[in-house]
Amino acid sequence: MLWEWRREVSKFKAQERWLEPLWKPQGKIGWALVYPNYYSVGISNLGFLMVYRMLAEMKDIFVSRFFKWDGFTPLSFEEGRSLQEFEVIAFSLSYELDLINLISILKKAGIPPLRGDRVDRFPIVGVGGIFPTMNPRPLFPIADFIFCGESEESLSEMAEVFLSCWGLSKDKVLERLADLDGVLVPGVKDITRRRWVMNLDRYALSAPLYTPLNQFGGALLIELNRGCKRGCLFCPVRQCYNPFRFRSFEGLKSFLEEIPRGVKVGLISPVATDYPFFDELLDYLLETGRKVSFGSFRVEGISEKLLLLLKQSDQKLLTLAPETANEDLRRRIGKAFSNDLLKEKISLAYRYGFRRVKLYFMVGLPGESLKDVEEINSLVREIKSEFKGLEVIVSVNPFVPKPFTPFEGESFLSIPELVNRLKIIRKVAGVDVRGEGIKKAWLEAIISRGDEKLGETLSILGDGAFSPKVLEEHLDVKIYLSGEIKPWRESLKS
Repeated sequence: MLWEWRREVSKFKAQERWLEPLWKPQGKIGWALVYPNYYSVGISNLGFLMVYRMLAEMKDIFVSRFFKWDGFTPLSFEEGRSLQEFEVIAFSLSYELDLINLISILKKAGIPPLRGDRVDRFPIVGVGGIFPTMNPRPLFPIADFIFCGESEESLSEMAEVFLSCWGLSKDKVLERLADLDGVLVPGVKDITRRRWVMNLDRYALSAPLYTPLNQFGGALLIELNRGCKRGCLFCPVRQCYNPFRFRSFEGLKSFLEEIPRGVKVGLISPVATDYPFFDELLDYLLETGRKVSFGSFRVEGISEKLLLLLKQSDQKLLTLAPETANEDLRRRIGKAFSNDLLKEKISLAYRYGFRRVKLYFMVGLPGESLKDVEEINSLVREIKSEFKGLEVIVSVNPFVPKPFTPFEGESFLSIPELVNRLKIIRKVAGVDVRGEGIKKAWLEAIISRGDEKLGETLSILGDGAFSPKVLEEHLDVKIYLSGEIKPWRESLKS
């Protein structure tokens, strides 16, 4: 079995293109950096890749990557070591459902997922990422330490603790970690403030590598800005990553000049068109013939210049997120553009040769009626009839309340009600309707607002937690779905 794993990994590694060599085979402290999902997902996460770069550049730290790998015991991507051979195991947790993958990875490695069951001989387990930055409480029974916020400044502080405490007991190390801002040590320090970086230009702006196996068409990922100036009531980005900060245009341009023009770049930003120098950036990218991929942009930001760049980049699909077809409901959730503006932007793209459009909608929003859902059908029909030959892909996902948003206390709609709403939307003929599974969204809603009891239960059930029936047998899920409790407020200061 090991040779099969090595053969598969060698194929992936052969396609990685590094800006500079980073990996070193040894160091005083071994640090396992784990993305608890498949390689293609982890290698597309800019935060994970930036953390890898920072650790790899530290003296006396030896870091290796781990990913979820079906059918195999977790082994390091670089050289095939087991998790138990490292002093520190750090998980980058971006999505709620990856918490179950995290538990599964520990179990497969022979490491008890509950911290109370881990004696000194086991590595210290830490977790960071957007999920614990929103709600660390489900991780309290699992993680020895939890990091909340942005890691650029704090990562070196944590590494220094491990290096200076080398050879001491786990308890002594954790006591030292508890002194750091942004770090939670369950049972020692249960409340902290998020860490954030004011000057982004002090730190690397790109991933250290690119590969055709990432989810951005092989692009080299580059960060434009962090935080968000918008006020979408359902989105945690503004609450978790504000204030709004951006990379300097001169720094960005200087970096791009060093990258061969044949390399596609992926511009990562909550809203790319909010980058203060976006117009200048478009001019530069058009002049240099650079191909790009965008993380996201708003309907209002669609322009002729942007469409020209997308055409230059061989992009065939225009993706927009109206969220709902009812304009009043759209305003209430923080998006103020009209359906006329949406159609105007689609018309502009149509004139530039785009023949495929993907529209993202949510169902189960607070205050939503069945009439609002039916209006999605009406809007899609109007678009289909107005633009002949246009392929419309409709992606519909259930609304999931998130911590630290104005909607954090709203209820998650019941599964039967969500099924009914999706049936209504699927009545539109000639439209490809897609969406995440309702059961996955149901579980996401539970974990999103979970507490310690949830973390303990998931640790026991493991992959069995993906079954609503199994989870309901072990847990009163209604308190999480209704928003009755807000455990994250107990650990994160505003």
